Amino acid sequence: MKTNLLTVFALFIVAISTAQTFVQNNITYTVLTSNTVEVTSYGVTGGTVTIPSSVTNSSITYNVTEIGDLAFLNNQITGVDLPNTLTYIGENAFLSNQLTNVIIPNSVTELDYRAFGGNQLTSVTLSNNLTTIGERAFEGNQISSITIPDSVTLIEEAAFFVNQLTNVVLGSGVTTIEVQAFQSNQLASIIIPENVTSIGASAFATNPLTSVTSLNPAPPSILTIPNSISDTFGESRPNIDLFIPAGTTGSYVTDTGAQWTGFNTVTELLEVGDTYTSNFITYEVTSLSPNTAKTVDYDTTGGTSVAVPNTMVNGLYSYDVTAIGNNSFDNSGLTDISIPTSVTTIGQQAFLNNSLTSINIPNTVTEIGQAAFAANSLTSIVVPDSVISLGDSAFEGNALTSATLPDALTAIGNNVFTSNNLTSFTFSDNITSIGIGAFQGNNLNSLTFGANLATIDAGAFADNDLAIVNIPASVTTIGNVAFNNNPMTDVYSFALTPPIITTGAGDSFATDRSTIHLHIPAGTLGVYVTDAGALWTGFNPVTEDILGIFDVELERNVRIITTENTLQIMSDNNLQLQDYTMYSISGVEIIKGKESSIATSTFTSGIYILKLNFDKGTIVKKVVVN
Repeated sequence: MKTNLLTVFALFIVAISTAQTFVQNNITYTVLTSNTVEVTSYGVTGGTVTIPSSVTNSSITYNVTEIGDLAFLNNQITGVDLPNTLTYIGENAFLSNQLTNVIIPNSVTELDYRAFGGNQLTSVTLSNNLTTIGERAFEGNQISSITIPDSVTLIEEAAFFVNQLTNVVLGSGVTTIEVQAFQSNQLASIIIPENVTSIGASAFATNPLTSVTSLNPAPPSILTIPNSISDTFGESRPNIDLFIPAGTTGSYVTDTGAQWTGFNTVTELLEVGDTYTSNFITYEVTSLSPNTAKTVDYDTTGGTSVAVPNTMVNGLYSYDVTAIGNNSFDNSGLTDISIPTSVTTIGQQAFLNNSLTSINIPNTVTEIGQAAFAANSLTSIVVPDSVISLGDSAFEGNALTSATLPDALTAIGNNVFTSNNLTSFTFSDNITSIGIGAFQGNNLNSLTFGANLATIDAGAFADNDLAIVNIPASVTTIGNVAFNNNPMTDVYSFALTPPIITTGAGDSFATDRSTIHLHIPAGTLGVYVTDAGALWTGFNPVTEDILGIFDVELERNVRIITTENTLQIMSDNNLQLQDYTMYSISGVEIIKGKESSIATSTFTSGIYILKLNFDKGTIVKKVVVN
């Protein structure tokens, strides 16, 4: 009886063992659990194999979760599609095939010994849940670039030995890189993540390395054997520039027992506020997220012509140059400067006291600091529309004959164009204030103010060649000596309420006004001149000959051409002349009409006032009849 029971039990075991393995589509599966199987072999040579995510045998459906050891060894397959149910790929699973690329699904957590060794792989996508890359997993392929996911903590021995890697991105989770892991590749640089604590012998040997960056403040353990292939970085260590965290030179290099010795150069990585010099320009790091820097100094040994780059490079890191810092290039003898489009701010006195004759300010710049380009030899300047802030004295002391400001600018600061050679200037309607001495010491003989100008500050137009000045109705304040020392003959003030001016010491117009003709609106003689406290006194003569509305936009688009016997009214922008009225200088009406050509052969030579009504407004002009 006992013998019969043993025989039955043995037969039961044999039956179970036989049921655990089955074949479908030339793939042999072995049952692992009640609902999972592994692939154990493949019965076809060459071609592409698709491994299903599940298979059904004897009415039982199994998920395919593993590729077993040697499963596809030397089958000469050229392609494989792996299911997203896999968690493990075993030893030598795809060794010695002809695979050129592989995508390892995110379900896989472990690749074992030589899993994909000895193929022709050029492209590999690793699982984002992979924790271990096994020993020699990708040895002997042609992979040129690999990104190690953050999930990977361990890269085992010779994992990528003998490939063609030129680029390796190590994930932040890597802690251990074992011996020969990346030996015999084409790496010129490598960044070691912050969590790496150990790097084995020859891990990066036989690579043309020129740059190694280690981000761990505590130096990872490495093997140092100078001029030996067993050295972690091989025989090329003397040719490698090392970049390490700020303040770690001691623990990496100089302390007793330090292992990271023998590199070509050692540079501590930059932090915010740190400076770094490249090509004679000194930069300061302003941000690490994103990486940005500003210029702070210049070594004149670099010459008189400078091109500031878009980016500053420190080791494997680049920083966008977003600002020219205060005094960066002052007193440097520069004759030429190129500002990159990465720059948004030009600081105070950035280019003060050089010999610049021209400058192209990119339309990325939003702010130009105080005296940024003062004391140079600039002859013309175009400030781009991007600029919303223009500092005091920005272009003081140049040789400007032409200057263009952005329409969006609302104020012109103090001394912006002091001591230049400007002969005329037209202000946009957005300008509401003109600062102290803004145009002092130029050659201005013509000004066209905008319709919204409110304040003309002290000395703004002193020391110029202005004979006639038109003050818009919008102006409320004119500062001390604003127009002092000009050969002024006529001042036209169009405001019904006189702007506040200085009379006497520091006179807004001139110490002696007796030779200046003041023109004011009809009916305003009292508030301008004769009422108690009136400030516009001392002009001679004073006439109420402004008979219409001063319209700045119309003023710009209407011209009067004077010939021997005719006044020709010319207008732009599709203006339609409605009618005109001509007055003597004393305000007596002479003639009126609607034609654009006025015959003047019968007129007495002299100055007349011409009131023009257009479909878009009214303006008044002074004209001369010869």
